[in-house]
Amino acid sequence: YKISPPPEYRQDDVRRVRDLLGMSQAAFAAFLGVDPSTVRSWEQGLRPPSPLACRVMSEIEANPGYWRKRLAACLVGPEIHGPAAGAEVKARRTRRARTVVKTR
Repeated sequence: YKISPPPEYRQDDVRRVRDLLGMSQAAFAAFLGVDPSTVRSWEQGLRPPSPLACRVMSEIEANPGYWRKRLAACLVGPEIHGPAAGAEVKARRTRRARTVVKTR
C-alpha cells in the first residue's frame, strides 16, 4: 500500500483543530497523549506536531462531530470548553444524578 503523508499543521492550524473540539490545551494534550507543553509549543510555533499528531488532527477536521461525540463519551473532568461544553457537562451531571438515585 502507498499512503500519502499527513498534511502539515502549523501553529494556527493546531489551534483551529483544538477549537473544533472546544477543548483546552491540557485536555487536547491528554487526548493526543502528549504533554500540555507540547501542544503549547505547537501553537506558539516553536516546534511542529509529529506526523502522527498531524494525521489525528486531519481525521478530526474531516469529521469533528464524530470526535466530539467520542470525546464526550470518555470525559472524566470539566476540561471541555466552547459551545458543546454546557450540554455535555449537563448531560454528565444528569447521568450521575440518575446513577446516585438508583443506587440508594
